[in-house]
Amino acid sequence: MDSILIRPIQPEDNPKIAAIIRGVFDELDAPKTGTAYADPILDRLSTVYEREKSVYYVAVIKGEVVAGAGIARLENGPVGVCELQKMYASSSARGRGVGAKLIEACVKAAIGFGYSQCYLETLPYMDAAQKLYKKYGFNYLDAPLGDTGHSSCPVWMLKELAHQTPNVEPLPEVKQYKKYFIETLTPIYGADEAESFFNIALEEIQGLSRVGLIMNPGAGLSSMQKEKWDNVLAQLLEHKPIQYIFGKTHFYGFEFTVNANTLIPRPETEELVEWIINENKNKEDITILDIGTGSGCIAISLAHNLKQAAVSALDVSAEALAVAKHNAAANNVTVNFIQDDILTANSLPRQYDIIVSNPPYVRNLEKHEIKPNVLDFEPHLALFVEDNDPLIFYRKIARLAKQYLKKGGTLYFEINQYLGTETVHMLETQGFKKVILRKDLYGNDRMVSVSIGQ
Repeated sequence: MDSILIRPIQPEDNPKIAAIIRGVFDELDAPKTGTAYADPILDRLSTVYEREKSVYYVAVIKGEVVAGAGIARLENGPVGVCELQKMYASSSARGRGVGAKLIEACVKAAIGFGYSQCYLETLPYMDAAQKLYKKYGFNYLDAPLGDTGHSSCPVWMLKELAHQTPNVEPLPEVKQYKKYFIETLTPIYGADEAESFFNIALEEIQGLSRVGLIMNPGAGLSSMQKEKWDNVLAQLLEHKPIQYIFGKTHFYGFEFTVNANTLIPRPETEELVEWIINENKNKEDITILDIGTGSGCIAISLAHNLKQAAVSALDVSAEALAVAKHNAAANNVTVNFIQDDILTANSLPRQYDIIVSNPPYVRNLEKHEIKPNVLDFEPHLALFVEDNDPLIFYRKIARLAKQYLKKGGTLYFEINQYLGTETVHMLETQGFKKVILRKDLYGNDRMVSVSIGQ
C-alpha cells in the first residue's frame, strides 16, 4: 500500500485542493450554494488557515495532493468549540485510510489548540463520511451550532474533546531530531545532502548554525518548531527543493528570493559570473544585457561587482521579472528590467559591451538524467528545448549579438555540457572568430565566449 503523508497546506496546494473539493460536489451533483463549494475562501486556504488556532492539512500520496481537512474556531459558536472543515478527498484517495489519518491529525491539533468540542456539518447522502465520523466519536445533533454559512448541509455532528488526554510525546532535542531527519532522507538524497538540508533548516527554523548546535548540544524544540521541522521534512520527501521550501538561495555571496517561476541558480553559473567579472573589472562605463534573467542572479551579481556598469536584464516571464526586481532592490543594485520574448524579438534596446545568457538548453531526451526535485518543481519554460533544435536560443541570441554588440564587445553563454562542440560550430558558422570554450570545475564543457571585432 502506498504511504500517506499528512502535512500542513502550502500556497501551491491551493488550486489542487480547491479542485478536489469542487470535483466532489460535481461528482455527487450536490448543491453548490450553501456549501463549501461556494466559499469565497476556497482558492486561498493556505492564507485563511494561518490565523490563530487553526490548521489545514493535506494528504499526499506519491507526491500528489489527494485530500484535505482543517480545524478552525466555529464562527459565532460556543466558547471552546472548533469546526472540522472542508474534509474532502479525490476519488482515487477513497478507501485507502486517508480520511482516518486526516481526522486523527485534525483532532490532535484541536486538542493541542485547547478546544473542548469539535463540530462538523455534512450532506445527508455522504453515508461513508458519516460512518467514519461516528467511528471517531462524533454524535448527531438535532440543531446546528454557530454560523458556518452552509445552509445546504443539514447533518450536524459533535465530538467531545475535553475529557480526552492526548498521548503527547515529549518534544525531542534538536540533536535527536537531526538523527531522525537525516536517517529519513538518506535513502532518497544520500547522507551528505540530507545533512546539508538539515543545516539549512537549522539556520532557518532554530536560528542556529552548525557550530552553534555543537556549542549548544542541549538545544530543544518548541511544539511550533517541531511542526515546522516536520513540514520541511514532508516537503523534502516529496522532492521539493529546499530553496523553494524557504523561498531563497545564495548565489555569488548574495541572497536571492526564488519560487516556482524561477530556476534555482547553479554553482556552474557562478563560474560564468566570475569569468565575466575577471575579464571586465578594469573597464569603465560598460553596458551589459542579461538575456533570460530568471531570478536576476547573473545581472544582479554583475551589477554589484562591476560598479561602473549599466546593467539590463530581459525575460519572457512577468512572474520571473517580479522576483528579479525584488532581488535587485533587496541587494541594493540598479538593473533595468525588460519583458520580451527573445525568440520573437527583432531588435534589442541598445548597443552593449557585454551580452550574457544562460538560456534553456536541456533536451527532452536528457530528462531521464534530471532529478525529481528539478523535473517536478522547476519551471520547464526555463529548462527544456526540443531535441531537434537544442541551440534555438543560442542561434537567435548570437544573431542579435552580431548587430547589437559594440566593437570589442563580448558574448558569453552558459551551455549544455553535451553540446560544446556543436555550440562552437554554430557560432563559427555565424561568422564569429576565436570562440573560447571553457570547462566548469567538474570538467564539463559549460561556457563559451566570443568577441566582436577582434
